[in-house]
Amino acid sequence: MTELQASHGITLSRVNRIVSHLINWRLYICPYRTATTGDLFSAIATIKEAKNQRGRPFKQNTLHDYVMFLKRFYLWLIENGYSDISEKRSGRSGPPG
Repeated sequence: MTELQASHGITLSRVNRIVSHLINWRLYICPYRTATTGDLFSAIATIKEAKNQRGRPFKQNTLHDYVMFLKRFYLWLIENGYSDISEKRSGRSGPPG
């Protein structure tokens, strides 16, 4: 988060939202560093069918934010050597599912 704040000048509110997304994603995916491409696709499929805390399906905008953030996060993990997933498969060539 510190790197993102320094390089993109994001606000504390945005940092909190990103951290919240990371925490919420952990309900649908295995540990980030060990996840495979299959795990990512499975997690995305699962969250598209998941319900929010009120028992309702997530709104399309929320799902879009979650998936886009996951892709952005994995690109950072890959670029910094924290994931063995191929960059091409992680989303640079297009969105999964």
